[in-house]
Amino acid sequence: MDTQKTIDDLNFLIAVNADRIEQYQTAKQECHDPRLRRLFQQVALESAGHVAQLTDRIRAGGGEVEQGTTLSGKLHKLWVDVRAALSGHDASAILEAVRCAEKSTLAAYDRILEDSNHELPEPVVELLERQRRTVVESCQTVDRLSTEPARR
Repeated sequence: MDTQKTIDDLNFLIAVNADRIEQYQTAKQECHDPRLRRLFQQVALESAGHVAQLTDRIRAGGGEVEQGTTLSGKLHKLWVDVRAALSGHDASAILEAVRCAEKSTLAAYDRILEDSNHELPEPVVELLERQRRTVVESCQTVDRLSTEPARR
């Protein structure tokens, strides 16, 4: 790995994805819609794959992998719980909470990719751009589902 900053950035994205896994597992538990439960499970598994890829990249570069989640991730998870409870586990309320969390995940990837204070190695940029695309696709899916008439 080229720099400690790159390792720190990748560890931050591991924490962001760990948050995302917890948020989607919570959403799956709180939601009664089978279609949404499948989506939530799929996105949690997607993030687990991201964690594995980021972990491999750090280890291949001789870096230390950190474990854990972020404070903002814990707050988003709590928000999913609260929205579900207050709405009677209404799918549209859960989708809105998940949508907020997805935008935060996307912002984390954007921040790392756009950071001009250091140069990320090209293989790392390619990995992060691939992962970012899957987050964008999930955001679009959640946005689409949250605007369906049956979910309003």
